[in-house]
Amino acid sequence: MQNSFSRLVSLATLVVITLVVGSVSFAQTDPQFVWKWEQGDQYSVNLEQETIVLTTVDKRERQVDNITQLDFHWEVTDVGDDGTATIKQSIKRIRIKTGPPGVAAKTTVDFDTDIKKTATGLSRTLRKQALPLIDVEFTSTISQLGEVTSVTYSDETMELLRALPASTQIRKVFTKEGLQDLYGSAMIVLPASALDAGESWTVKKTVKHPTTMFNRSSNYTFAGIEGTKANFELTTEVTEAAQANGAESNQDSTVVATDASPSLSIKLANYVGDGEFTFDTQAGHLLESEIQSELETKASYQDKAMRTKVSTTIAMKVNKK
Repeated sequence: MQNSFSRLVSLATLVVITLVVGSVSFAQTDPQFVWKWEQGDQYSVNLEQETIVLTTVDKRERQVDNITQLDFHWEVTDVGDDGTATIKQSIKRIRIKTGPPGVAAKTTVDFDTDIKKTATGLSRTLRKQALPLIDVEFTSTISQLGEVTSVTYSDETMELLRALPASTQIRKVFTKEGLQDLYGSAMIVLPASALDAGESWTVKKTVKHPTTMFNRSSNYTFAGIEGTKANFELTTEVTEAAQANGAESNQDSTVVATDASPSLSIKLANYVGDGEFTFDTQAGHLLESEIQSELETKASYQDKAMRTKVSTTIAMKVNKK
């Protein structure tokens, strides 16, 4: 029974997390705000995500808190004529804590690659698996608007990734889609044309589940400039799509498949989401961002009713060295 309950929680979490992360792209025309990449530039990037998942199955509640912190080092090795940078990246630190609040169970994960003495049991095992990824270099290309366009890594890195459990989320960092999702949730893709304060643009994305489809509409507003800092605001809406199958993607909408069980029927109950981004116009890079969201879904699995609420905060800080 416990395994069945845990599986239901995992399936629900997979779907709802997919709704709150993603990436966008624009056709470039005459951009007002751009990353000013220069060969030899170095950046330290900190990404932190806190998630609280509260799941109720037939009046039984389970809460799982998760904190993930990733510290990256970026070095620009080349800049193309179109402003796209080739960036040598490496992970400098991985911090993960996940499990029921206030419970020190053997299945609770709590480790930091920078701290050895605190890891025991499962945490020690996962820390050992994560350590080989520290300082491993991989290459990405990021446009001057902040869009991740490619990710490549060596055969040696591939072997390290294959040694990790298939469910390890860190593996996704080494794919284009994974890095787009990772950065896309916190690193704004800048508008392709000039904007006046108060002007907005909207990016739409369709998230596909085998039994349901959701429409996510992200509305970005240029709030204005204070000194050299350009501020952007984000509000996000999520609604159920009219059709569960057969939708086609277009220029403004991308269908994303999930691996959840087709026997899990999920319905959207409520969603609220907002965020802020600060971009340094003089230095030419994102300074920081913070995005909050709360998503509630209802689901049925066989004869069980399930309700899940996921509260997420994602924060990113970028420092040019």
